[in-house]
Amino acid sequence: MHSYSALFGAFFFTLLLLLGIAIVTLVSKWKVYAKLGMPGWYSLIPIYSDCKLYEYVRGNEENKTLVMAYLIISLLTIAQLATIIIFLNNLVQIFV
Repeated sequence: MHSYSALFGAFFFTLLLLLGIAIVTLVSKWKVYAKLGMPGWYSLIPIYSDCKLYEYVRGNEENKTLVMAYLIISLLTIAQLATIIIFLNNLVQIFV
């Protein structure tokens, strides 16, 4: 019983740490967009915010290769995260 309380404490601490990092990241991105003269809410939408940032940096050039490469890498990362979650869920089911 004692080991479960330690596990819960570690999980809660990790959750708070990740939440803190997420909040700092969102506030920082919001300020970057505000300084660029763009709406701050762009920072709340994950892929759209980066597309808008690349459009600002690249200007009105027709070369969209960098944006497309970033989108493909982002989607692969999301797919990898989903795969890890499914794997861990199946692993938990073995021990329950």
